[in-house]
Amino acid sequence: MSCKWQFSSLAASSAALFWRRLAHRFTRGLVLLAFGLLGVVGLAQAQVTIDNPSGPIIHVYVSNVLNLQAQYLGGATEVYGGTPGDYGTFVVINGVLYGPATVLAGYSATPRTPFTPVSQTPVSGAGTHADPYTVITTVDAGTTGIRIEETTTYVIGNDFFDSSTKLINTGATDQTVLLYRAMDCYLGGVDFGYGYVTPGMVACTKNQDNVPPGLVEGLTFTPGPDVHYMEDFYNTIWAIIGSQQPFPDTISPAYLDNGAGVSWDLTIPTNDEVTVTSSTLFSPNGALPLTTDVSVTPSPVFAGAQVTYTVTVNNPNADDVQLSTLTDILPAGFSYLNNSTAGALSLNPTVTGQTLEWNASSVIVPANGSITFTFKANVAAGQAPGSYPTTVQAAATGYTVRPSSDVAPVSVIMMLGGPPPAPIPALSELALALLALMLMSGAATRMRRHRA
Repeated sequence: MSCKWQFSSLAASSAALFWRRLAHRFTRGLVLLAFGLLGVVGLAQAQVTIDNPSGPIIHVYVSNVLNLQAQYLGGATEVYGGTPGDYGTFVVINGVLYGPATVLAGYSATPRTPFTPVSQTPVSGAGTHADPYTVITTVDAGTTGIRIEETTTYVIGNDFFDSSTKLINTGATDQTVLLYRAMDCYLGGVDFGYGYVTPGMVACTKNQDNVPPGLVEGLTFTPGPDVHYMEDFYNTIWAIIGSQQPFPDTISPAYLDNGAGVSWDLTIPTNDEVTVTSSTLFSPNGALPLTTDVSVTPSPVFAGAQVTYTVTVNNPNADDVQLSTLTDILPAGFSYLNNSTAGALSLNPTVTGQTLEWNASSVIVPANGSITFTFKANVAAGQAPGSYPTTVQAAATGYTVRPSSDVAPVSVIMMLGGPPPAPIPALSELALALLALMLMSGAATRMRRHRA
């Protein structure tokens, strides 16, 4: 009896899931058909494609109005929709939502005013860490004075591509902007998944809690009080954007047709800019990228000072990860202080120009843990006032590591009253002897006059 009941319960559950999926697909089909009849699907959006036949990501499609799509080696596209797909950048300014002209299933991300295309570069770069494949897309948010310049980069061998979103305020007043990056997940061609979150990443996964590790499609971000995330039913993601509210920092416990997104609350000063960075991960085996954090003290400093950099590598995976190399690119005018490396690394790096590279093959980053090391650098005595950021990269065995680019800026300031006076040149022994004779002769002359 118990066995029959369990079988019947399982059959009923499977049938319910079948009909739910069928209804979902039918509904999506009707929506897309309606959009097609209205001519929405046919709206032309120019795009540039980063092609990389060797993989693991073989195509990254970037539209001229900030839609994205990607395809993994041997798999289907990773975002619902066409090329580009239902993945993009949106902003809310003065109560108006701006975004890509077409988001096929994003019918709840409305009312929405399309971005105005400004420019889009062809693909440049060699696909290396030093020179990644790069596409720069520029749009305007109507006549608000906010211009968005989004740089999409990919390095061959990575399971992720990077996005740097620069918001430029050309207006006469400071502007408050709610920025979103959101997608309708399509895990290797599968529309359903679970939600998953780790510090700095929200994702759609094949398996609940990514146990055992399986397909993962995620958005990374730098945590902060004005940064929020969400994973839920795909239409709920679009509805939050349509309501012009930040994401609520939640994920759904259910297995559903899901999407994910990140939002940022930003203030852009007049005639200034703010840049937000994130990465988009597609991992077929559930291997999550390690992340890097960098800080520097002290700052600000005067020219000729010494600063200390602290580098942390974080591992969100359930397994230990072995590093192979760690690299820091110092600003021009900065130089490594010999024998200053301490912590998880202690040997000096190989120094090539401004690039410091440590052999990190002995470093193991523990599961769900991190490692930290420090090193010191000298600021040139003649360093001009300004802001000088650094870049940290790393490589690991079997895993990718997100770099930290142009971070931890050192502010070099000028001393009050200008630079210190030049030192008096040192005198030679002969010059000192001559000076002494002159002083003695002068003293003797004064004594004779005094006696007279």
